[in-house]
Amino acid sequence: MFRLTVAALCRQIAEQWQPEQVEEKSDELVLFVLEEYKLLPIHYRLPIRLLTLCFCCYSLANSLTLFHRLDSSRQRKQLQAWRQSCFTPFKLLVRFFQSLVLIKIFSSHEPSACLARDHNLSVGLVTLRSVVHADVVVVGSGPGGAISAALLAEAGFQVLLIEEGPLIKSEYEPFSASEMSHLLRYGGLGVMLGRNSISYLEGRCVGGASEVNSGLYLRAPAEVLIEWQCGNHVQACKLEDLMPYYEKNETELNVTDFLGTHPMAGQKLEEGAQTLGWRTVNVKKWRSYPSEECWSDHLRAPYRSMSKSFLPRFVKAGGQLLSDSKVVNICEHSNEWQLNVKSKQNRLRVDAKYLFLTAGAVQTPALMRRSGIKRNIGNSLHSSLIIKVIARFSEEVNSQDMGMPVQQVREFAPHLSFACGISSKAQLALGLQDYPRLGFDLDREWTNLAIYTVILSPQGRGKVRLPLWSKWDKISGRASSSWVTYSIQDQDWLSLGTGLKKLSTLLLAAGATEIYPVMKLAEPLRKSEDISRLADNVAEYSPQISALHLCGSCPMGENRQMCATDSYGKVHGYENLYINDASLLCSYPGANPQASIMAIARRNVEAFIKQHQNIQHNGS
Repeated sequence: MFRLTVAALCRQIAEQWQPEQVEEKSDELVLFVLEEYKLLPIHYRLPIRLLTLCFCCYSLANSLTLFHRLDSSRQRKQLQAWRQSCFTPFKLLVRFFQSLVLIKIFSSHEPSACLARDHNLSVGLVTLRSVVHADVVVVGSGPGGAISAALLAEAGFQVLLIEEGPLIKSEYEPFSASEMSHLLRYGGLGVMLGRNSISYLEGRCVGGASEVNSGLYLRAPAEVLIEWQCGNHVQACKLEDLMPYYEKNETELNVTDFLGTHPMAGQKLEEGAQTLGWRTVNVKKWRSYPSEECWSDHLRAPYRSMSKSFLPRFVKAGGQLLSDSKVVNICEHSNEWQLNVKSKQNRLRVDAKYLFLTAGAVQTPALMRRSGIKRNIGNSLHSSLIIKVIARFSEEVNSQDMGMPVQQVREFAPHLSFACGISSKAQLALGLQDYPRLGFDLDREWTNLAIYTVILSPQGRGKVRLPLWSKWDKISGRASSSWVTYSIQDQDWLSLGTGLKKLSTLLLAAGATEIYPVMKLAEPLRKSEDISRLADNVAEYSPQISALHLCGSCPMGENRQMCATDSYGKVHGYENLYINDASLLCSYPGANPQASIMAIARRNVEAFIKQHQNIQHNGS
């Protein structure tokens, strides 16, 4: 009954957006939705299944017929009733299925049409027996893990890099249904639990989040780094301290400006800011451009992600890569660290003299808490909060190869900033879900629409915890999924409202004819009076909020009351255990944190290597 209900739901949602393709793609659509559902952890799957069965039985109580047996008009009526329900779980269920359907029907490329990735990482892949020993084990191959593993291997250490996700051998359309399924944890459907549900993304593949983001590169503002030094007592963390590490990474990652003609959506953001006298910047990216005149950001091939930069160096230096393998827990034994690892082939134990945890701001604290290491671990998850608007212009501003424009308004940074967003048909459809009665024809209108974002550095914090049944998982040897909660503060809602009004004012100044905030409004914003009538607290409009740039769950510093590690990532109270990823950052730095994550990771690894060399020299 669950499958039949899901099939009827998907068909009904698809008919509202692309009725001509329902018959042709119905089976393919249902299969995609069910496969995405299977990727979710049990604490997501169970309530979705129960609510779906309730949805089915709702029609039985009202019409004495199961939902999938109703005629199309009555199915549409029930779907609309749940979409507008005052009971939040009913609305969230409809949004869950609707989001998946829209992503699938508006994603143009399937895996069979994708290009092969050009990398030589396969030579470093290993299949290991039951017990293995290494000088250094690095857990997680994202930006922090990749640079750690590469520098350690090049310094002569025997390094094993363990990655839970697979080695991806195809190029997928950015932010498409196929990329979600293959490169992101939970198929890109991560949700922070709390009074307001917040979506978030985690990479889950060799290279981590660097394989799925847009390569934006911004150094942390100097004032933020000073706050870290004062609040957490972080040593050697001022901008001048980190500058050599920023510069080394920028050279090795080919961080560059685009010098040609920018896409029109980005130009509109800059034009509106100039009209209002606000400061803008063109953010650099770690990528190469085919020429100075031609903007093309549709594929990820030119990007210097970890699988195309530090990981090939790691393999060339003799490092070993174990993919599709999850570290269940770790324990300290006889001055070494033992890792209980579950791979596709078998279970094995890995012994390491030194252990670097670089699995990201959620998975690193989750692993440590599964292992009984909890002091200041997972208590202070930071992120940016994102609210989107869709702007309509009379001229074309969007194109197939636009990708992520680089213009950002930094007038109010680091607290607030404005940027262009990914504006594919799928992302536009997701944003327009709250305006169903306006009847958009995206195939005809999408080139005149573009997505823009308010990026807030919030006061709220999150936590990373394990589910209640994790004790039983520990007994059975399974790795519990993480449980992420987040609390949006009242001041954050007010700040998001302020940002929404400022961004809408900017877009009207840039010539937008209509603005559709991604929230429940009766009509789009067309003039400044419409903006002024918006409530200061946008929570009442039930906006779609997403969290990006997760960090700070295991903060560094010498203040042991609040910090999990010292200033260089060594975990307080433990020998030879290090964290070297986004978890270390003391707060969201008010800008994309990739540059700071990698600068701090390089600083920490170089300090570790130097200390190790000094010990060896003194010993000899």
